[in-house]
Amino acid sequence: MKSVGGVTAEKHGVLPPLVLANGREKPLAFFVRGIDSYDEFNGLVARPKPAQGMYKKDVGWVADEKSPAYRDQLNEYSKLRGAWTVIKSLEPSNIEWTAVDPKKPETWKGVHAELQTKLAENEYVLLLDKIEEANCLSAEKLQENLESFFREREAAARSASSQATEAASTPSGEPASA
Repeated sequence: MKSVGGVTAEKHGVLPPLVLANGREKPLAFFVRGIDSYDEFNGLVARPKPAQGMYKKDVGWVADEKSPAYRDQLNEYSKLRGAWTVIKSLEPSNIEWTAVDPKKPETWKGVHAELQTKLAENEYVLLLDKIEEANCLSAEKLQENLESFFREREAAARSASSQATEAASTPSGEPASA
């Protein structure tokens, strides 16, 4: 998709930084960007598939999506996706991770523990809120986007219907100010 209604579709930008001082000699500045695509994640972690459950006449083998083993796998997959979202959203901050490697899924679940060892509880919660803000649309954001859209349409309609300069002549060739 290149555009929507003639407007270029742009990806997420980086939000204003979350600056945490809390008595530190130098404050920590976290830059957060929303996730534009989960293609990278999907290339690193395969979504679990349920086992074949039972054979049904005229249908064939039916997946057993209620299997406890499959549900456990799906739960682990969701945890990895959430951890990857945190890591990827914080990428603009250039964090030097100790135990987390953004390219190794087996290390991702340690992201929360690593952040909690370096941040006070309230700072950690503020950071998670910032990540959520970057990746979610709230009712307020949707309303703000809608109002902005209608303001721009109204302004465009006004400028299109008003004449910027006075016409020098009429279609008949007579001077317009006569």
